Amino acid sequence: MPDDHTPQSWEARANAYSLYGFTDLPTIKDRGAVVLTHGEGPYVFDVHGRKYLDANSGLWNMVAGFDDPALAAAAKAQYDRFPGYHAFFGRMADKTVELSERLIEVSPFERGKVFYTNSGSEANDTLVKMLWFLGHVEGQPQRRKILTRKNAYHGVTAVSASMTGKPYNSVFGLPLDGFLHLTCPHYWREGHDGETEEQFTARLAQELEDTIASEGADTIAAFVAEPVMGAGGVIPPLRRVFPSHSTDPQTPRHPACLG
Repeated sequence: MPDDHTPQSWEARANAYSLYGFTDLPTIKDRGAVVLTHGEGPYVFDVHGRKYLDANSGLWNMVAGFDDPALAAAAKAQYDRFPGYHAFFGRMADKTVELSERLIEVSPFERGKVFYTNSGSEANDTLVKMLWFLGHVEGQPQRRKILTRKNAYHGVTAVSASMTGKPYNSVFGLPLDGFLHLTCPHYWREGHDGETEEQFTARLAQELEDTIASEGADTIAAFVAEPVMGAGGVIPPLRRVFPSHSTDPQTPRHPACLG
């Protein structure tokens, strides 16, 4: 088995011609890269035949495994029929039309439209630009501020990285003006001594309401939150707070607190 640092090895070739994303580059010199060849179920294999359990499912997007035969067959059939097309200029592939219909069908919305982008970063960047555009055409150009949470992850473009409440973005001079980060909804780390989870939830909801009031509701374009905060520590939603006199679980005291 060749050493990871052998000249002309897969690892050396990867290091020579590729730049890794989200990587502490000095550690590559010490431990080497991992060059993969294929996957089976939740496992991936490198060029030396070593097997790894990929606990991240690729980048959380291969949840059906790496060799699902039905997915491979569907992808091949579509590639044979029509390998790809854009959605510009009023043109769209028939399968894209069907996908849009299906996405709205399974979404929580009764109606809507699907806008396709190439990545999550681009999707969030486009979301903000759409909101800014909407504010402008509605005569409210001041409605530009975006509220998110510390430790939230929303992307790597200048706009979506401004939404991302991670300290490493400060090296890029981010966030841009008008992007505000509220308390991370991590009860174990951010809760006060003696504060219950319900009290913590209420405090964060109140912080959101107070921020909207202090900044001016007419200046807020959106509050964006992850259903489960991924890069912040895989933090699930906090328990919702209900009025003490109500037994109806559909009547939250602070519906704006989504975590």
